[in-house]
Amino acid sequence: MKNAYTGYFSSQGNLQKATQYLQQKNYCSVTSVLLEAIEDARCAAEEAALTANAIQTYTTASILLIAVYIRINKPLLAQERQESANRQLQQWRTNTDSIQINELCRYCCQLLITGCQHSRCVGHYTQQLEELNHAQEQT
Repeated sequence: MKNAYTGYFSSQGNLQKATQYLQQKNYCSVTSVLLEAIEDARCAAEEAALTANAIQTYTTASILLIAVYIRINKPLLAQERQESANRQLQQWRTNTDSIQINELCRYCCQLLITGCQHSRCVGHYTQQLEELNHAQEQT
């Protein structure tokens, strides 16, 4: 098992890799590194000095993964990831004595909801564009 600091830096590196894979539209690799980033950030959040940054990384990676699942037309996986991320954020919020961490988790929950709604809208729009382009190519 990685220590918290190694996990935190690994999660940051995986977010950078995910960005590169997204630019290449390599969705299989994106999902893999984002899942790693999420797990590493979750573990890193157990270290008090890393908690806030790890929660932010966890939320960012979760929103990106949900967006990718929507993009590759896997709405059930997107829904499961959103519910899982929300549960984790609520657990951190419940288990903390820190007002700042509690507020951060509340904010991240709101971000998660907003980010997911936006991703669903963009995903639906992108799908419509692709269908339209495909139809135009057929004619």
